[in-house]
Amino acid sequence: MKNNEQTIDYLRTTTAIRERCDRIYNLTLLNKSYHFRCNLSKLDRVADYVIDVINQEYPDFNIPFHSRWRHFEAKNIPRLAELEQKLIAFTPLEKLQIKFDLVIISVLLDAGAGGDWEYRETETGLIFSRSEGLAVASFRMFCQGIFSSNPDYPLQADAQGLENLTIDKLAAGFQASGTNPLIGLPGRLELLQRLGTALETFPQIFGKINPRPGNLANYLLNLPIENDRKPGQSNQSSVPINQIQSK
Repeated sequence: MKNNEQTIDYLRTTTAIRERCDRIYNLTLLNKSYHFRCNLSKLDRVADYVIDVINQEYPDFNIPFHSRWRHFEAKNIPRLAELEQKLIAFTPLEKLQIKFDLVIISVLLDAGAGGDWEYRETETGLIFSRSEGLAVASFRMFCQGIFSSNPDYPLQADAQGLENLTIDKLAAGFQASGTNPLIGLPGRLELLQRLGTALETFPQIFGKINPRPGNLANYLLNLPIENDRKPGQSNQSSVPINQIQSK
């Protein structure tokens, strides 16, 4: 059992993933893959196209990361500045915890929405779909306290709030209905509920009193300093996935 667990832990590391991706890529180049084909004949053309886009959109080469955080500002609406205003009274650590809560929940809710779903943002009147729509909707739900069990502290996602989340409340937050169908809504709910259970299962990572995804910030900041690692910098490629899976 121990060897199996060690193997599973290894296969979940970024190192193992890169190694296996490289093996698949090389096998595909040799036409030995049953599932993939790789044709690099137009690679130069693709590279030229990417360079042209970079020169047009980012002539200073200051290219922002593709991230969930940027999705929150879809259509150039400064929602993050709005969030910062809500966080003025919080300490830097509390702000970090809240932002962890927000982005982790939003990423977990980000799966294919389907081509028929859309979200109308009440605050702006703008209409969004797909990943941007899911990001904006989850941002608004978070700010409304839908993922918190404590009305006095709406800007959090805690174990009890996630476990008690209902399909009706999540559907309302996404504006999902029979005429505005969102693919996989029950699965999204189940994922958040399972996260709530996992938060309680691992208090050493997510806290004992009020388990939250945001308490992962405390865990990472308190990792022991080793070698040349700076305070607050993790000495691991990632937190082992098996430590936060729901049992």
